[in-house]
Amino acid sequence: MTDDQLLLANAYVDDELDADERARAEADPEVMVQVARLRAAVAAVRDVEPPDPARRAAGIAAAMQSVGRPTPVAPPVPLRPRRAWWTGAGIAAAVVAIIIGGAVVLRATSGGDDDDSSSFQATADQTESAADARAATTAAAATTAAGGSATTAGGAATTKEAAGAQTDSEATAAAGGGTATTTIPRPAAPAATSGQALTQLASPDDLIAFAMEATPQTPPPGACTGGEYVAPASYTGVTPAVTVQVFVDGANAVARDAASCAEVARARLP
Repeated sequence: MTDDQLLLANAYVDDELDADERARAEADPEVMVQVARLRAAVAAVRDVEPPDPARRAAGIAAAMQSVGRPTPVAPPVPLRPRRAWWTGAGIAAAVVAIIIGGAVVLRATSGGDDDDSSSFQATADQTESAADARAATTAAAATTAAGGSATTAGGAATTKEAAGAQTDSEATAAAGGGTATTTIPRPAAPAATSGQALTQLASPDDLIAFAMEATPQTPPPGACTGGEYVAPASYTGVTPAVTVQVFVDGANAVARDAASCAEVARARLP
């Protein structure tokens, strides 16, 4: 049985085929035999009752102690955000919290009405500056996600991105003969663009990283469906390697064959 037949059988069991693909699967005896095996395996797994949590934990602890290894602890929560703009929003929130905390301390240590008035004014000015900084961060994140360029009167803002490299978003505005430049860092975006080689994905982990970090692109004409389109890539985890289109389908990253739209790989996002 070929890899294509295995993928077709898995998609048939998951009910992810259209009418033509389902007919092609049902016409292939090897595929239907594999479908029967998969359904039997799923039924067998469902029939197994889950272990009692306390007994499971005690068994794992006893097994670890028997080989001289420490008792396992809960795995750490991954810190990498799913979207780059979360970092900017978190920084802006932290700045606002620090400013508000400083204002409270300043007002508590002031000795008179005049000091309270000055502290209140300083807090208002700092809060307004923080709001401006948060707005600038949000605008930079939106510009980075679009991957395009916007030109305004008297100035220009350009967003540049390169696959697998750290880049900056530079916004330049000129008014009254003066020039102000703001540089905001952005994360690497490995999505392939026109004229560049496709990013190679060798495993489901590569698929997860690509779906989370790649800059979403506009679906090409005739693109596959089934989720939010991300970008094209080359999946080398199967033989032979195939060109795929990567989607975010709910909580999963999915790679579909660009030619047949058959599912090549699927991995759950963290």
